[in-house]
Amino acid sequence: DIVVFSDANNMYAPDTIREMIKPFADPEVGATSGAKTIIKGDGALGDSEGLYWKYESYIKKQETLTGSITGVVGELFAIRRDLFASPPDKIINDDFYMAMQLIHHNYRVVYVPTARSSERVSLSAEDEVNRRSRIVAGRYQALNLLPFKRPLVVWQIVSHKLLRPLVPLAMIGAFVANVLALLLPSNSAQDHPVLRLGRPFAALFLALQVTFYALAWLGNQLSLEGKLGKLLYLPTFLVNSNRAALIGLYRMVTKRQSTLWQRAQRREESTATEDEPT
Repeated sequence: DIVVFSDANNMYAPDTIREMIKPFADPEVGATSGAKTIIKGDGALGDSEGLYWKYESYIKKQETLTGSITGVVGELFAIRRDLFASPPDKIINDDFYMAMQLIHHNYRVVYVPTARSSERVSLSAEDEVNRRSRIVAGRYQALNLLPFKRPLVVWQIVSHKLLRPLVPLAMIGAFVANVLALLLPSNSAQDHPVLRLGRPFAALFLALQVTFYALAWLGNQLSLEGKLGKLLYLPTFLVNSNRAALIGLYRMVTKRQSTLWQRAQRREESTATEDEPT
């Protein structure tokens, strides 16, 4: 028997459940997960979220080719009934924890791109930040389930799920280092030629960073459509995603993340179409 998990706000494409079940013909497959898509027509926030899930879809396809994906989407997740075990109390991401349990016990979790669900984007960028920060905080609860006997899978999990939240620290470090490179006193006569050459580049890179963050700030303040909206949505999405990662990392370290689930507000239904994954 197979148990399928979903969310109430998701719509499944025809034959999705049938597609989700097909891989279970392989006894090594313990669970499957499908492609999450974002319905088009919700402006820049919807476009950026849709682009993110296309990127995730590509990664999961490659992970499946090497054996197992490193996480599932809770709205489109199937598991063998005899392998299902309720996560311990105070687990934040129960779907991720269940997938990690299966991988830890040498089962495969595979991605099924032909099984698709669609949903609306969050009501606002701040709602999306709150949702993502909770997910990040919950990832580290499954560290004890890393399958060290499968080093390739361990590397996939660490690089895809556990190192990504550290990116905002690198962004902050790059900005601080860039500022220091310009502010520290310089003796042009004694400086190494490489250092003298580096200062104009440091000024250029700082200007690019400031411009990038300014565009992200502007994108958060305005709800723009058309070409200007598309110009702003990428820096806005990247900064908001990394801001969520930083908040989640802080809450994980300080143990301030509540385990209670709070429903994210979604855009109203419309006649928009779903954004196909690649």
